[in-house]
Amino acid sequence: MKDVNSRLEIILSAYNSHRKVVDYSAHIDQVTKTQTNCQECKRVSGEVMKMYADNELTNPLDAFHAAIILHHGIENEYAVAANDLCKYAVARLGDNHKDIRSARWLYAASYDRMLVHDGKLQKFGTQFVKNKDGKFELATPIDSATTDEERAWYGIPAIEETLKRLSESYS
Repeated sequence: MKDVNSRLEIILSAYNSHRKVVDYSAHIDQVTKTQTNCQECKRVSGEVMKMYADNELTNPLDAFHAAIILHHGIENEYAVAANDLCKYAVARLGDNHKDIRSARWLYAASYDRMLVHDGKLQKFGTQFVKNKDGKFELATPIDSATTDEERAWYGIPAIEETLKRLSESYS
């Protein structure tokens, strides 16, 4: 496996620190749950997209770390890149890697985000929207062909469990 990209490690650490101190209620589009006007997030996402476009993310852990950042990006192309990077990471990290469950989850979430951005039904049930009353609900429709067993492999709970958690968290 190639060495981890030290520049990306620094970017991810700074990005995670930044996300802890920023009030995202002013920076998140409540329909798509993506960044709207956080300039630092836009800058970092742009830098990571350049690394992606320049094929600098050849280590599976780098791919996963970059996907974490891109998953929250404004543009659908960021969700597409995050999904592509997660697919790469999941295929190469190995089932015993400490980050494999998170990489699988992020693959599913970025896949759903791409679909929702495109106005299609989500596969796994990971994306939420605010309804007219300002309460969060599962973005629908959801692909009924996706089984709970498949969801579980990606670390996604069954739809009924997701709805229960949503009700408990946002009621």
